[in-house]
Amino acid sequence: MKSLGKLRDATVASCVPLPHYKARKMEVEKCILPRTPGSRLIIAERVFHLMSLIPQERELHPLRKKVRECLFLLESLGLRDARLKGVAKELGRLRDEQLRAELCLDERRELDVSPYREVAFQVMKELLSQTEFNHLKNKLK
Repeated sequence: MKSLGKLRDATVASCVPLPHYKARKMEVEKCILPRTPGSRLIIAERVFHLMSLIPQERELHPLRKKVRECLFLLESLGLRDARLKGVAKELGRLRDEQLRAELCLDERRELDVSPYREVAFQVMKELLSQTEFNHLKNKLK
């Protein structure tokens, strides 16, 4: 387990379903997560789950959210790729353009996100195949 590495608490918290607490009644000591053995595995499986949802996405906003979450999770695993970051930036630029068109020009623009979806999926697949988890590599084939 020592070789699995150290990750931020926030990264693991986004992958593990935790009970919701009201912030006012919560003590600070109870907000700190205990060490999670296998946290790299938890994060890799979350990326795999999000990646499996990407081919069904047809709209810009949900696709952008999934790509950004995967980008941050993969970076926390030490897997960085400029192509995925570029796709996330381009989706952000398209979102800004779409919002500007709706709010300023009062027109609705439909965007084709399929090229971005395909690139993001392939890059995530490549990055996950670089992990130490053989069961995920087998699922990617």
